[in-house]
Amino acid sequence: MGSKPRALHIGLNKPFGSLVNDDIEGSKPNIMKFSTTRPASNPLAPEYKLQSFTMLEPPVPRFIRDQMNIDDIVGSKPRVERYMETRDLYNVNDIVGA
Repeated sequence: MGSKPRALHIGLNKPFGSLVNDDIEGSKPNIMKFSTTRPASNPLAPEYKLQSFTMLEPPVPRFIRDQMNIDDIVGSKPRVERYMETRDLYNVNDIVGA
């Protein structure tokens, strides 16, 4: 017979049930009991029941205040630009003989 080393992992001689779902009802396929709740339809001219809806008007938001308006703060507006006419410098009509 000869000598040999002892087995590193000794089996426990009990059934393996860690990843088995045999005890759960309906977890395994049963081909003989296959049934459907779909109604029979014509595949060449199917009739689809589509979803329907009613359009609602969005609510108008309430006006609380204008946050961009800062007219009540002193110095927040630019000064009014004063426009002055420019003089015609090249006009020589006022010089006699020109």
